[in-house]
Amino acid sequence: MKKSNTITSIFLIIVFFLMTGCKKTVILENSVQISNIAGNAGSVTEYSFEVPSGTEGIMIQVSGSPNVLVKLLNGDRLPLDACTASNTCILSNPEDDKYFVQITGQTDFTNVSVVAAWAQAGTALIKSGIPIQELSADDGAVLLKTTFVGTKIDSFSVNFSEQYAEIQVMNRFGDIVLSCITPSACYLPEISAGLYFVRIAKIGGYNNAQLEVSWGGAPSATLSNGVTLTGLNGEHRTAYDQLFYLEAPATSLIVRTSDPHNVFLEVYDQNGRMHGACPSQGCVLQTLKEGLYHVRLHYELAQQGVSLSTTWGSPTETTLTRGEVAKNLDGVKDTVSVQSFYISEFNAENVSIQASYENISFIEVLNEDWQLIGACNQNHCLFSSLERGVYFTRIYFDQDIPDFDLLVDW
Repeated sequence: MKKSNTITSIFLIIVFFLMTGCKKTVILENSVQISNIAGNAGSVTEYSFEVPSGTEGIMIQVSGSPNVLVKLLNGDRLPLDACTASNTCILSNPEDDKYFVQITGQTDFTNVSVVAAWAQAGTALIKSGIPIQELSADDGAVLLKTTFVGTKIDSFSVNFSEQYAEIQVMNRFGDIVLSCITPSACYLPEISAGLYFVRIAKIGGYNNAQLEVSWGGAPSATLSNGVTLTGLNGEHRTAYDQLFYLEAPATSLIVRTSDPHNVFLEVYDQNGRMHGACPSQGCVLQTLKEGLYHVRLHYELAQQGVSLSTTWGSPTETTLTRGEVAKNLDGVKDTVSVQSFYISEFNAENVSIQASYENISFIEVLNEDWQLIGACNQNHCLFSSLERGVYFTRIYFDQDIPDFDLLVDW
């Protein structure tokens, strides 16, 4: 009798596998895409993943074919009402559990991709201002990454190095808060705190792409007034953002890089409005409002060690103050240092500009329209008369000069 029961059990197991097939559940890693999925009509492909306690949201994206149906199941294999007809599944505030993704073929299908992403505070993959590099995707596949904004802030931007890519940013409830197609600017003037999913798709796919997300007001600025940022690198036909923040309206501003041939610049405000597009020799902008701005560097060729600087001036903010020594300035060989000062008097006599280092090629003074007022080929220059307004000094270096001082007085 016992032997008969054993034979019956084995028979039933064999029948079960013949009817259902020997399915293997594939583990999904966070934000890691699985591609080239194929199946027949009625076939079911299953994937699973686990999320920890405190996870604020889950998003699953299946792409590549309209001929599949997607279901999201919990650990008890009960279906969740979380998926749309576009094969996107969103679940906010999920329980810490194991989840299953089932892809069912409505007809025969090929070239399908699946990716799942989840996060909570401190675990999102994208950090503000830190690029994610060497991204790739097949034709029809969707890139999916997470980012977490800790508090409501001014300005949110997404920068992707590939042209004609469709970008969407969604909150943990599945609401699209930002949508754009590169190379158009992808900006929000403000964004609320919380978890966000960045979804990117491009016809034809891509290789070795870069994604950068930046947000925040003054604390997120990477550029300071009159300070040169060095050591910037860029790959062939990529773009990167640096940020500066104006505490008050600027009368005039100059932004430039050290590469005059292979890099060009664009300047956007926090609403995504372009204020200038110019070669790297210099982009002069006037009458800018207070707020956060993005300087986008476009690399036509791969470059290493590029420098970038922004200098601005207004009646209330300059890098040089009359009679006060500006200390610890740096000069880099074959580059220039640009500083600003403001003359409040109607007419200033005997304006003196003096650098503490003798081996400076020459010094120029320009007005707020970036017109040359005068120059000298020594470290101490005198100008007989300057009218009220914002001025810039442009100092040229034929060698590295670390830690020099600069004084303007009249």
